[in-house]
Amino acid sequence: MPSHTDFDSLYGSKYLSAAHVDEDFSAEVVDVTTQTFEKAGEPPRTKALLWLANEPRPLVLNKTNALALSA
Repeated sequence: MPSHTDFDSLYGSKYLSAAHVDEDFSAEVVDVTTQTFEKAGEPPRTKALLWLANEPRPLVLNKTNALALSA
């Protein structure tokens, strides 16, 4: 079975993920927005999207990362 990174290279990814950056990655935060995600059989969940300079895709923040960045 292909890995998540293999699927991203085949089909592209709408969101930035750890697979897209290396340990030396740094960027300026330019905006934070929210988006509601829906999954069959589950209630909708709103998550923060972190937009970075020179990166067309946002990073979806989980609760832990959102709280750490807000601090």
